[in-house]
Amino acid sequence: FDRPGTYVNTDIPLAVVKMCLDAGAGSIVTIENTPGLYWKRGTFSGKLGSEIKLIRHSEEKREVKIPQGKSLKEATVSTALLSCDVFINIPVIKDHRGTRYTGNLKNMMGAFSSSTCRRCHFGDQSIVTQLFQGYYSKLEVLAQGIADLNLVRTPDLCVADVTEILATNGPSGPGRLKTPMEVVAGTNCVAVDMYCVKHLGLPADELLVINRAQEHMLGPKSLKEVKILTK
Repeated sequence: FDRPGTYVNTDIPLAVVKMCLDAGAGSIVTIENTPGLYWKRGTFSGKLGSEIKLIRHSEEKREVKIPQGKSLKEATVSTALLSCDVFINIPVIKDHRGTRYTGNLKNMMGAFSSSTCRRCHFGDQSIVTQLFQGYYSKLEVLAQGIADLNLVRTPDLCVADVTEILATNGPSGPGRLKTPMEVVAGTNCVAVDMYCVKHLGLPADELLVINRAQEHMLGPKSLKEVKILTK
């Protein structure tokens, strides 16, 4: 995506990359293929050109079992997700006409194959049936599928972009923009999503994706269980 509010502000992953390298990271690997043009959007892309050149991309994937999955029992996932020492999820929080919002939980779909993602949307329906149905016609199946994918590996750190976000007509826009100008970091993907959706005016307890993730014990039932530090 390239419209305002639809993609992660480039300066945020650039800052994360620099901090990882400063901390001694041996390598930085992106799971989704990020075009060079994306990095050039950043304010600091010129100063961090050498760091950007160190970012690698891995397209290798393999099959995994998801024993606790309810909708998905197996999936094809990036091998980098499974092998990396530290997994950092960096989503933009925005409106989504299917799941109502995009955040850490839904961002995990980017680590899986297109065929796995289609099964999240349609379950085991045939391709012919899929062609006659909308991409978001089975929201319960999609929400459960996203929650199941998050069982494969949970992030060690979540860094959510809530600086400039698309508040309507997501995920691609154009739509109404909001500028909370926040970056939210946390170690639990569900908790960070629950905190961030307030900027979209959404109650976390009514969002199916969050509900299904909570049923998998992936995060707290309430933000009252979470210690929140603000600056």
